[in-house]
Amino acid sequence: MLEPLVRKHFDFLFADYGFHVVSATPETVEAASDVCRVHFSLDRVNLFVDLEDPRQPGRLDLASLVRFKDPASNFAYKWCSTPQKIEREARRLAEALRRHGVDLLRGDFSQRAAIAAAGAARP
Repeated sequence: MLEPLVRKHFDFLFADYGFHVVSATPETVEAASDVCRVHFSLDRVNLFVDLEDPRQPGRLDLASLVRFKDPASNFAYKWCSTPQKIEREARRLAEALRRHGVDLLRGDFSQRAAIAAAGAARP
């Protein structure tokens, strides 16, 4: 269920950054390029996106990245109780990743600690 949603809304990862799906289950998808991994997970009510430097394990979540890039943002994952809400959330998260994730998607994790701190500083 999740992989078609990822391919639809996060198509820019595959077309522009050379990502490919390395693993998929109904609730998770891992996409990777040579310089970045993106993990998607869907639980009962939330869709999550995490980014990882393949050379240094440990994930950064998209919400922390958006808060780091836009400190005034109230960005948070939204509760998704229906397929329609999951679809809308996927579209919103894809736009956030496209807007704020360029450096990480290109393999620049030099601000990793600051991004993690931005996530830890807010609920």
